Amino acid sequence: MPFPPRMPVTVSAAVLRDERLLFIRDISGEFSNVWTFPSGFVDEGEQPDTAAVRETLEEGGIVCAVEGLISATTLVWRDAPMLYLVFLARHVSGEPTPDGLETNAA
Repeated sequence: MPFPPRMPVTVSAAVLRDERLLFIRDISGEFSNVWTFPSGFVDEGEQPDTAAVRETLEEGGIVCAVEGLISATTLVWRDAPMLYLVFLARHVSGEPTPDGLETNAA
């Protein structure tokens, strides 16, 4: 086992714009047609809050700024544990736009 031990980290951003939240609809895998917050895995060497901002831009077309962490939990996905972090973020710019690769609505 490598040291220190590693656990995959995935992040989501709950992006507020006035009184509205950003949701995207996934078009891939087991979560196809599910509405959720923009989310994804943290890349090696990437900060989790930076990953949440990146995923929000990639999947929803929105530039956001993280304001804080609102949830941290562990999940089991494909028989392996992972850390799941949800950040609160505010809308900075852009209009909800799906990417057409991972999302088909925002």
